[in-house]
Amino acid sequence: MKAQYIKGAKKLIENIGNVKSNEKVLIVSDYRMKDVAEVVNITVEAIGAECVLCYMKPREWDCQEPPAMIAAAMLAADVIMIPVSVSIAWTEAVRNAEKNGARVMLMTAFDLEIFCSDALLKTNFQKRAEFCAQLADVYDAGRKIRLFTEKGTDLVFENGGRKMNKVGPVPVKGECRAAPDIEINVPPLEGTANGVLVVDGSIPYLGIGVLDNSVKCIVKDGRIVDIEGGKEAEILRANLKSFQDETVYNIAEFGIGLNPNAKLRGNMLEDEGVFGTVHIGIGSSCCFGGTVSAPIHYDLIIKDVNIELDGKLVQSGKNVLALENYH
Repeated sequence: MKAQYIKGAKKLIENIGNVKSNEKVLIVSDYRMKDVAEVVNITVEAIGAECVLCYMKPREWDCQEPPAMIAAAMLAADVIMIPVSVSIAWTEAVRNAEKNGARVMLMTAFDLEIFCSDALLKTNFQKRAEFCAQLADVYDAGRKIRLFTEKGTDLVFENGGRKMNKVGPVPVKGECRAAPDIEINVPPLEGTANGVLVVDGSIPYLGIGVLDNSVKCIVKDGRIVDIEGGKEAEILRANLKSFQDETVYNIAEFGIGLNPNAKLRGNMLEDEGVFGTVHIGIGSSCCFGGTVSAPIHYDLIIKDVNIELDGKLVQSGKNVLALENYH
């Protein structure tokens, strides 16, 4: 049953993760993700690397710390693969492992289909890393960003001089990646986001996935103040309200999808990387350059977005004008 997934697993582990036979690899998973974890384990062992596979109880919420025993094991690993159903991406355990020099491959909600997907198999991640770096330089030179679409999105915010994070290309020592997602992102300066988001692509959380109905979010002074729409909007609104914590409404991230082979299908790791989309993250931003710590981090994915940087149009859907205009 697992043979069909090995080609994709080999690319993820050998080509993207750059795992070598002399390295110590830790696979951290939970009981909902056994099928994916076993494919990773088989592939790592075939390389000849020393591999330890551990399972934990699924976390109750995003960013909840893993058990102390697993956090300790992370400090002994060269490479950490994390196929889990609930994210531990922005935890102290992962941060400490990175500081200790581990290469971390996030695989939150990774499913077996991704091993066979064009997003993984047909993408040249090394080559795309160069494009990410060039485009990040463009945004790093600007301050004020505006997003607008034909469906009604019109959001303005400032980056406060923060630099773009590059996600997806091959990790080096002390870095964290999340293939097949390829993106650049930055946390907007707190309190500066204002306008309207019409989310028409995907909300790959809470069982929502690819959207049948758009979700309209009103944003004022850096936070969502109203959510309108159909059943999807109601699910999101009810979930955020349940936390009774205003930080969940924080505009936490501006991300640009850059994987040309990714498709919207309701899976976070692929949806966020779809070329021509933008995602606005809400909730926590403290672990990738912002200052807000929240109990969640959800991404709202918008299609066919126009992006202005300091008043100049730098991207329209898949047409990236920035590298012509600025370089």
